[in-house]
Amino acid sequence: RVKEGEEEELKRWHRNVDVFSLSKLFVPICHDNWHWTLIMVDFDNKIIRYFDSGRYTDGAMYLRAMKEWLQKEWRASQQGKFPSGWGTLGTTRDTPKQKSNCDCGLFLAFSANYLSFGAPLDFSQDDMAHLRRRMTIDILHAKIYEGSPAKQKSVTWAPQLEPAAEASSKPSKK
Repeated sequence: RVKEGEEEELKRWHRNVDVFSLSKLFVPICHDNWHWTLIMVDFDNKIIRYFDSGRYTDGAMYLRAMKEWLQKEWRASQQGKFPSGWGTLGTTRDTPKQKSNCDCGLFLAFSANYLSFGAPLDFSQDDMAHLRRRMTIDILHAKIYEGSPAKQKSVTWAPQLEPAAEASSKPSKK
């Protein structure tokens, strides 16, 4: 739930974006200041999904809050009555489950990545070491690997990615 007085700050995040023109919207949620979960709004299929790799909460209050926010934004954009037929879905069995107490951020990031491609969430705790390396490479190259998520498990270096601009703009020695 957005706290009183924070609505203007929240609007700042999407002021130049019509969220209703998107196919999907991913929203990270920090649960009780210690665990990260994910909400995905799928505009094409009219569903709001909640993903919790730790299975700590069913996400009902976050799903409700997201639906209320969407309705409020729809009204604010003067598009009339919010479309009917929207559903919500809490964490399901296909959501990868973490076994550690520290990998929720990685689970969140790669769930969003896989879902953005429409791929199944077929990674597990056993893939975390590799996915940490994958994320490090993406950060160092300032670009997210755009190949099939299924191949992310086998990709250790992506030569098609160029180094980040900062790394390649070192002055040359004459």
